[in-house]
Amino acid sequence: MRIGLALITPACLLLPFVGCGQRGFKTNNLTAANTSPQNNSQVQLQQLYIDSLKDQTDFTRRLYEILGKAAQAQPDQGSVIDRKGVETLLTAFRGVQFAIDMECENVANADTPGYKRRTVVYGDKGDPLEISCVFTRGNPIETGIWSDLMIDDRVGLSRSFFRILQSDGSFTYTRNGTFRVDEDGNLRTLDDLLLDPQPGIIPADAVTVTVTNTGEVKARSAADGTESKVGQILLYKFANPAGLLSVNGSRFSPSHSSGNPIEVKPGDNPDTAAIHSGWLEQSNSDLLEEAVMLASLRQKFNLILAALDMLVVPASPSQKKQ
Repeated sequence: MRIGLALITPACLLLPFVGCGQRGFKTNNLTAANTSPQNNSQVQLQQLYIDSLKDQTDFTRRLYEILGKAAQAQPDQGSVIDRKGVETLLTAFRGVQFAIDMECENVANADTPGYKRRTVVYGDKGDPLEISCVFTRGNPIETGIWSDLMIDDRVGLSRSFFRILQSDGSFTYTRNGTFRVDEDGNLRTLDDLLLDPQPGIIPADAVTVTVTNTGEVKARSAADGTESKVGQILLYKFANPAGLLSVNGSRFSPSHSSGNPIEVKPGDNPDTAAIHSGWLEQSNSDLLEEAVMLASLRQKFNLILAALDMLVVPASPSQKKQ
């Protein structure tokens, strides 16, 4: 490993954490406004996260100091840098940093309906290779709003999804069933993207709207009080949801590993998911579990920080003669 490369690496590694901190603290899970006494667990989690950021700052500062001295030192002065040790610690640093970034996402989305917690897949040398999502179901929560829709797979894994039409014409898939009706009677996400395909147009004069377990949308007219079918909500399932690519928050796109989306009608058979109106699936991110993970990552950072002081070693007689 070249010293010149090592000298610029810590700054490059630290930049993603600036973004991670911004993402974490702008969410309603970690804001000062949400630190009332009844949210003590969230306050403790926030402190753990702040402490982990301090650990990373200490690591980067100490590594700069050691590498800076090593770059100026000569073997005949009695010490040299353990370059292999630098490479090993930087790999460990990246791995822990990447894991904390994922914990940041998990904590920030603890209240995002349909969110699936992220984990990090590591290589043989401890370097982060990819992000993996855990597709266990989140707990159900009743909202009483008819346009809040929850997918019930009737099995442990989340295999079925709503399809969302993106602004560029592509599709993403989500378990977040928080929809609202726009002025034209279309169902949209809270960030104004269309549910696809649309289950018909919700009449402006509808006094009640219901969605059955099989996805049928019905509206009752204010004029004559009759109820009529508006349209049909469809779902899309994947053979291997773990192969889906995370786009942002609770949205995903297909990959070769996930297989192509299969269009299904809700509740068509015992193996097909049903829809529950007035309910939402909560995030499967558990704040207690994330707190334990952050505490464990802090311990790893402390070990890495302690190992930094062992990077500068006495020069051997042969090195001093060179």
